[in-house]
Amino acid sequence: MNNDLMLTTAIIGTITYAAVFTIPGGIDQYRKSPYFSQPILYHSQREKDLLLFLWYTGVGLAASLLAMIVMVGIQLSRFCSNDFYMALPFRFVAALTSLFFFAVFTITARRASKHTISWTSNST
Repeated sequence: MNNDLMLTTAIIGTITYAAVFTIPGGIDQYRKSPYFSQPILYHSQREKDLLLFLWYTGVGLAASLLAMIVMVGIQLSRFCSNDFYMALPFRFVAALTSLFFFAVFTITARRASKHTISWTSNST
């Protein structure tokens, strides 16, 4: 069960990582612009939407990393017979809770940006 959850977390975490560092709207590449090499949407009317999207994806990425760390900790730790009553279930609950928040924040980020942020660079 842990291997499947770890694979799921790694795959979806990769998508969230890409979403954090791929700015919606692109980067201003016009050299004479005062906002050269800055996000296009950062100095527009949709700046709050961009920051909200980045906040949601950032929290989702942090939850993904936490879930991955907990799952790797489960894989690498040694358990005695008494640990199966308290420590292991607690770690699984922590990993699943983190995975749940990770999924919720990632879906919320996409839903929040669906109608407000254009993913193309023609939004100047």
